[in-house]
Amino acid sequence: MKTTFQKIKDCHPCTSGWKKLTTYYKPESLDEEITIEEIVKSNDIRDAIWAMRSVDDKKDVMLFCSDVAESVLNIFEQHNKEDDRPRKCIEGVRLFVKGEISEDELKDLRAAAADAAAAYAAAADAATYAAAAAAYAAAYAAAAADAAATYAATYAAADATAYAAADAATAAYAATYAAARQNKWKEIEEFIKKY
Repeated sequence: MKTTFQKIKDCHPCTSGWKKLTTYYKPESLDEEITIEEIVKSNDIRDAIWAMRSVDDKKDVMLFCSDVAESVLNIFEQHNKEDDRPRKCIEGVRLFVKGEISEDELKDLRAAAADAAAAYAAAADAATYAAAAAAYAAAYAAAAADAAATYAATYAAADATAYAAADAATAAYAATYAAARQNKWKEIEEFIKKY
């Protein structure tokens, strides 16, 4: 995934993140290209995900979102074995990128995943919902390919995995949560390298 310094600047990055990026790379021109993976090196994974909003070709962003969504899908499916709407949404994104389904078909899949999220939210207890809702948010963002949603859903995926891990070890919640969240960010960083 490529962008330029100018496109990043046009998205109004935070002052500290922009300074870190431009100090590290010292671009001669704002029209210079930079990859999202390079932003991970200069800044961090969170800034790199934020910068995806400046990428022109959203297909790789959509595929990245699909990977993130799929990485937390098991949390949802543990509680909803019969509901395949989020999985179908993720698969639909990949089919859309290949040109095998239309934008309208993708919108229908996205709406179905959002409906599944709403139905589960109404039935779930708070602890379970925190993890499962993140899987839906990620699936919804994958279908939408919206940069702001991508950012939020990636955070949700990291938190969902961390909540699920911590839930199994309540006595050591803080340590378990921190470790699980860190591991999830490393996994998400590997997804960026694919694209």
